[in-house]
Amino acid sequence: MKTKTIKVLTFFFMSLFLLYSCDSSTDPPPEEKPPGYQEDVPWPSLADSPWPMYRCDPQGTGRTNYLINLTGTINWKIDSFYVASGAAITEDSTILIGTNDIFSPNYAEGGLIALKSDGNIKWKFSFKNYAKGISSPVIANDGTIYISSTHERKFYAINPDGSKKWELYIDAMIIQSGICIGKDGTLFALGWKGDFFDLLAISPNGELLWTLSDERFSGETLNGMSLSPDGKTLYIPGGHDGPAVFAVDIENHEIIWEFGEERATISAIPIVDSDGNVYIFAKNNQNQGLLYSLNLAGEIRWEYILDDPWSFVSSFNLFALSKDGDIILGHDKLYCINYQGELKWKVQLEKTIASPITIDNSGNCYFVVEENNVADLLMVDNSGNILQSIPLESNDFSWYSPTITDFGILLNSYNSKQIVFIR
Repeated sequence: MKTKTIKVLTFFFMSLFLLYSCDSSTDPPPEEKPPGYQEDVPWPSLADSPWPMYRCDPQGTGRTNYLINLTGTINWKIDSFYVASGAAITEDSTILIGTNDIFSPNYAEGGLIALKSDGNIKWKFSFKNYAKGISSPVIANDGTIYISSTHERKFYAINPDGSKKWELYIDAMIIQSGICIGKDGTLFALGWKGDFFDLLAISPNGELLWTLSDERFSGETLNGMSLSPDGKTLYIPGGHDGPAVFAVDIENHEIIWEFGEERATISAIPIVDSDGNVYIFAKNNQNQGLLYSLNLAGEIRWEYILDDPWSFVSSFNLFALSKDGDIILGHDKLYCINYQGELKWKVQLEKTIASPITIDNSGNCYFVVEENNVADLLMVDNSGNILQSIPLESNDFSWYSPTITDFGILLNSYNSKQIVFIR
């Protein structure tokens, strides 16, 4: 009897288990993601902060996973330093910016300043600076800050407290804003040797690992490089005569493909999506300026011809990639082009874009517009609606990439004194 009872009870509970397991009516269906939805790309070498490097990540997307509730209030301004780089934000909300103390045709003392979230100086690391810009800081996962000293032809690693970790003489001037960091912590930068730019690979311990020379590379101020999601391919902008972009195998230290008859005006930072597709501006042999999407092999996925004066779409108004896979770009119009290369929406602006475009996790994008020496910060939602227009009380006509933090937006102008923080 006991055995029979046990068998009956076992059958009963197994039936209940199977019935419950098969009944999925109470489980919500998984949320459907749009085509081109951007998955997060893990990057173990980079600090876990709202904005650890220029354009936020090694793919150059200009997008952060952080959300902000922008009130539109200018919280503080600084006009005592000449800005020489874009900004980065540490995990403890410290703001890092390269500066010149004196702006003149001569070389002057500058360095890296660390600001508290209220705008007060936390520390300063001094070195001789080049008046027209240095690399923007990159923050590694252990808090180490990497930055170039252009006039000294050196590369520095700085501890989170502002003390020197190491310095490396590289015999090259790094002036590009967007130096890049590999998954293993290797730093990549383009250094000017006097006749052309060399690609430099620097270890996190301060060793020059290898170099790659090509007189067609472009490492000008405000431009930069990007890396594929697997960290194996580096994308480098080309010079005035093209090609527009190079793909470099960083394991074998060689160019694996190049694309574009000619770059479109000022070189910029190629964007790479989480599928490995590359987005660039280039000029074709019919003298048209286009936005291209390329696959991993450098083949055209699609192309979009701009009806704006394409020659003005430059590194001063770098495009960005939203979480939905949309490209946001423009000049006196703001465009949203979807993952398939189709126009999603277009908005006429009253002023022209004067900064790179950045995007927060809710899909809102932020950029500076300027006309007749009057500048504003615009906040635009993912449908093209202008949510806020915030006067900056500035006559600067070009700006580094707006830096999104979890407590507001930092704006720093190019070759000027303006550092503005907006809550």
